[in-house]
Amino acid sequence: MSEAARRHERSVIDSFDEGRSTFLARCRQVGLPVEEMIAAGNLNFETVEPLHYNPDEFAARARIEVEERGTTMVMIDSLSGYQQSLKGDDLAQRIHALCRYLVNMIVTVLLINEVFVITGQQARVTEYGLSYLADNIIMLRYIELDSELRKSIGVLKKRAGGFERTLREFEITSAGLKVGQPFSGLRGILGGTPEVTNNTWGGAR
Repeated sequence: MSEAARRHERSVIDSFDEGRSTFLARCRQVGLPVEEMIAAGNLNFETVEPLHYNPDEFAARARIEVEERGTTMVMIDSLSGYQQSLKGDDLAQRIHALCRYLVNMIVTVLLINEVFVITGQQARVTEYGLSYLADNIIMLRYIELDSELRKSIGVLKKRAGGFERTLREFEITSAGLKVGQPFSGLRGILGGTPEVTNNTWGGAR
């Protein structure tokens, strides 16, 4: 979205989980110029109270952003928050319809999905069976290594073309996101508790 703002394109974040002040504070901590983006009209951050909106009202807001304000990128954070607004409706059906509309309008859609387990033998992509909608899937996951919690990042899916298949350690710093070298000498990373396969391993330092 920061790159889109440099091209004078408009993005929208619909946050079901985080308030505006928290969002702005976190972005300042990692050096993202969101306040400048908002002031310039290139970013609209909306805190959405799921109990105050039904899916039709939310979809109508999305249409106004796209058709009247020229928005080219929409983030929904998160799917679990969006689900609370459904009041018994089918999540997959609602998200499918919304995403198909946005994609047909040449809008990039970012769906944030919080996986409900930190570690385990099965690395789930989504709890809702929606991975078929995604052209690209990036997975962020905690792992335990040397009695510390580390963060790993990897691309699980890219619909068009090849992609790097290595898993890398990453850190969130005051200078932004730092992605390190690929993990080596380890197996079982996706399970959350990797094992060393030789006497050395390469991390992201």
